[in-house]
Amino acid sequence: MLSVTVAALACLWLARASPADPHGLRTLNGYTNKELGSILASIDERLRVLDTISAVQAKQARRLDVIQDKLDRVETALSLKLERAQLAAERLEHRLHMLQTSVQNSIKESGETIEKSHTKIVEVAQNLTNHIISHTHLLQKVSGAYADTWRRGLLLESLVRDGMSLVNVTRRELADGLRALARRQRDARITSADLEASFSRRLQDNTYKFDLKMQEVLDAQKRFVDSCQRVQLDDPTHVADVLDKLIDSLINKTASTFRELQNIQVNMRNHDTKVMKLIGNRPIQGDGACKRLETIFRNSSHSAFSEKELQQLTEKFIALTNRADAALQKLEVRVTEDAVEPAPPSDVTAAADQLLLKLKGIKYELE
Repeated sequence: MLSVTVAALACLWLARASPADPHGLRTLNGYTNKELGSILASIDERLRVLDTISAVQAKQARRLDVIQDKLDRVETALSLKLERAQLAAERLEHRLHMLQTSVQNSIKESGETIEKSHTKIVEVAQNLTNHIISHTHLLQKVSGAYADTWRRGLLLESLVRDGMSLVNVTRRELADGLRALARRQRDARITSADLEASFSRRLQDNTYKFDLKMQEVLDAQKRFVDSCQRVQLDDPTHVADVLDKLIDSLINKTASTFRELQNIQVNMRNHDTKVMKLIGNRPIQGDGACKRLETIFRNSSHSAFSEKELQQLTEKFIALTNRADAALQKLEVRVTEDAVEPAPPSDVTAAADQLLLKLKGIKYELE
């Protein structure tokens, strides 16, 4: 660029120095050498300035080229990155779409599951509420039963206290009576051996009567068992009449036995009262006699308990006879319907044997 400028200036100077233009020559001659030198110096200075400016511009142009190259490379890299980013964005958008679809499906399934779970929870809560209500009613009933049981326990406790006080009073009265009996026996000069012998003799007589009545009951039971066995062995003739007579006789004997037992019990009580009145004014002769008398009283209470048990067993025996009557009637109907077929076995004989064994055991205990 500087060479172009110098060439242009040289052309201008030649054009000015050319003799073809007289007007220019005249103008040129009007200048002095000094002015020409100053002009050339200024031109030279301007040329240097222009050279500096052109160098700066060239340097700037090179820098601009470098910057442009860098910008092109950056633009290329950015375009590649942008394309990659667009591809990644498209893939990400596709993944987001798939994820959104899967999330929507999952949300839908979760919603259905939550609804089912909510329904089940409501059912479980309802069941729990019903169970709680039922348990509440049960607890109320239990609390009421516990309160009733507690009240009854307090009542039983008061009854036990009253019973214990009554037992203590009875023991004291019995001890006082035994002491008075011993004093009366000592005053009447009757020995404990004689008293024990008379009392034992009366007890043996009553026991003998009781054994006789028991033997009558056992004989009636044996006859009843024999009649049942004959019925089971296909002997149904006159079964109903015989059974009615047997039941009537058994009821009569049982009633008479109970009456006689009651009479025996009344006689024993009267005898005890008479004995106590007889020996009431006798003195105490020793502890052995009192102990023997207490043993005799205990044995008499045990016999009374056995009589109660005998009464219960006799009631069971009467119920068993009623069952036997019904069984024999059924057996008679079957025999009349089919005389060839044998009668089925009945449990009357076994029950009667068991009752007989119980009565024998009671008899042995009384002996």
